Amino acid sequence: MNDVERHRFERHLNPLNNEDMGVKYLLKEVDEDGWKAVLGRREKERQKSNEIRDILDGFNGAAIDLFRRIDIGTIYTREEGTKLTKGLRSELEELRAFTFEALWDVSRNFNCSVPFINPAWEMSHGKISDVLRKEKQAKADKDAKADKEALEAIAATTAVAADP
Repeated sequence: MNDVERHRFERHLNPLNNEDMGVKYLLKEVDEDGWKAVLGRREKERQKSNEIRDILDGFNGAAIDLFRRIDIGTIYTREEGTKLTKGLRSELEELRAFTFEALWDVSRNFNCSVPFINPAWEMSHGKISDVLRKEKQAKADKDAKADKEALEAIAATTAVAADP
């Protein structure tokens, strides 16, 4: 995963400094309802950013730990190397799926677009529900095409068998 993606989601360790809104409120540039609304939006954005960053940091840490299993001082046989890489690939795929689910929860909870790692291992952005809907439709289209081709093959085979 690209560090640029992770850094887009700031870590807010200290409470937000809402001094600007306090000044606007005291100068009566904004009323109490507007002040509360802005503070609420900022807090929600802080929470969302922290949750996304925590998930992406967790993914990075876990992936690094998986790759540390590769001992660069060891010369692996073909079988050992194959077994190691297949195991790592399987565990990385499980980690990707787990991360996807965690980001989906954030997307649903905050009704927002989030970064995620797609099945091709590329960083993407969007509402995960929209992505899942598109993937489901693409799979349905692919299945429908395969079914149509199978029926056409059966029809062609039946037609050939029927002709004497």
